[in-house]
This record gives sequence, structure tokens and C-alpha cells, in this order.
Amino acid sequence: YFFSAVLLVRASLPWRYRGGIEAAVGSVEFSFYHHWFDSIFLFSALLTAGIVGLQMTLASHRRRSRSGSDVAGSVSSQRQRHAAIAARERAKRAVVASH
Repeated sequence: YFFSAVLLVRASLPWRYRGGIEAAVGSVEFSFYHHWFDSIFLFSALLTAGIVGLQMTLASHRRRSRSGSDVAGSVSSQRQRHAAIAARERAKRAVVASH
């Protein structure tokens, strides 16, 4: 991205000011980058998009796997609470029925 930005700035400058960019960047083969600019930029953009997509997919997978164990734990505790409430209600009904 850096070289593509430098190339765009350099290409828009008049010839007399391009030497300043060449002196600041050093011995870079600008002709090579001008020739392969589109390919290099497209490759770096696709590579970046792929890496970001992969990171998002892995993060989503990690969140799902963590929340999956939490969900199982919460379902188990919900079942226990429900069983306790049902047992209390049965006990109350049994007491009322016996009186």
C-alpha cells in the first residue's frame, strides 16, 4: 500500500519534483512498480481481505464454540431449576390432597 500511494503521488507530480520522492524513498525501481502496479495492488488487497476474512471466521468460530459450552451449562441449570420447581409444586399438591 505504501508503494502504491508513493507511485500515485509521484505520478501526479511534475517531472521536476519527482526527484525529491526518489531521494526520500531511496533506490527503488519505480519502472518495475509502475509496470506491475495494478497486479501488486490487487494482490495485496486480496491478500488483506483474505486475512481479515479468515480472522473474522476464526473469531466467530471461537465465540460459537465458547458460547456452545455456556449454552449447554445454562440449559442444564435451567433443567435443574425447572425440576426443582416441579418437585415443589408436586409436594404442595400432595400436601393439599392429603388434607
